Amino acid sequence: MSPPATGRLRAALLGPALALGVLATGCGSPSDAPAETSASQQPAAPAESAPASPAASPAASPSQGQEQEQEQEVEQEQELDEVGRERARREAVPGAVPVSPGTAEAGALGTPVAQEGDVALFSPVRRGEEIAVPVEIANTGARRAIYRVEVRVTGAGGFDATRSLETDTVGVYPGASWPTELTFTDPGGPVPGDPRVAIVSSSREVIG
Repeated sequence: MSPPATGRLRAALLGPALALGVLATGCGSPSDAPAETSASQQPAAPAESAPASPAASPAASPSQGQEQEQEQEVEQEQELDEVGRERARREAVPGAVPVSPGTAEAGALGTPVAQEGDVALFSPVRRGEEIAVPVEIANTGARRAIYRVEVRVTGAGGFDATRSLETDTVGVYPGASWPTELTFTDPGGPVPGDPRVAIVSSSREVIG
C-alpha cells in the first residue's frame, strides 16, 4: 500500500474516535457532576433543649400531700398534749371550765354588780330557763396571768347554782380584757325574777 493511502486510512479510523472522546468529555458522566442538595433535604440541626422551668416541674404526688397532712396532725396532737399536761399541773377551781373571750362586749356592760380584784360581774339576764351572767376580767398587772373564778347565783324559790371558769393556758395579757359570760340553771328551783350574783372565789396566777 502506498504512503498516501495509509495516511487516509489512519485519518478515517482516528476521526470517529476523536469525535467520541470530545462528546464524552462535554457531556460528562452523571457520577462526575456534583450533586445539588436542596435545603429541604439537608439534615436539620439538633434543637437545643431549653432548661425546664420551675412551673413545668411535676406537681407533688398525692402520697406526699398525705404525708404532710399526717405530720401536721401529729404536731397538733403534740401541742394539745402539752397544753393538757400544763393544765393538769395547775391547781384549778373544782369544776372550772375553760372559757373563751368575746361572748360579752367589753366596755358596754354598765356598772358591775360584784367585783373582786380584776374580776367583775354584771347584771344577770334571764333567758328562758337559765340566767346568763356577763363576766369581764381586766388584767391590771404587768405580766400575763391565768384567772380562775367561781360565781354563785341565788334567788327566790330556792334557785341556787354555782359555776366556775378558767381562762386558757395563754392567759390574759397586761392591760387586756377578757369578756365572757356564764349561764346558770337549777332544775330544783324556778328561775327567779330578781337573781343575786356573787363571786365565791377568784385567783390570779402570773405566768409571763
